[in-house]
Amino acid sequence: MSTQFVRIVFDLYCQWTGIYPVYRVYVNDELMTERTWRQGPLEFIRENMSLQVSPGKYTVRIENLSPETSEFKQRNLCSTAPTVNIINSYTFEVV
Repeated sequence: MSTQFVRIVFDLYCQWTGIYPVYRVYVNDELMTERTWRQGPLEFIRENMSLQVSPGKYTVRIENLSPETSEFKQRNLCSTAPTVNIINSYTFEVV
């Protein structure tokens, strides 16, 4: 099965108090990145990921490492690759 390069983008929001929260981004069960949120609690960032993937369904998941003081929400998953179908804010399919 051949793989292809795709770019996935989504908006990430965080409500937090106290120290800067830390989060991880996974695609299916593979860790893509771990970051510290440095934006204000009313701001959002655009996460950009470049992936080399086989055809199939993929789920983007945020793991909150500071759940006592923060809450993350992801929205607006999109891709400009013609072979990517967006299913919802968390799931995409590569055909």
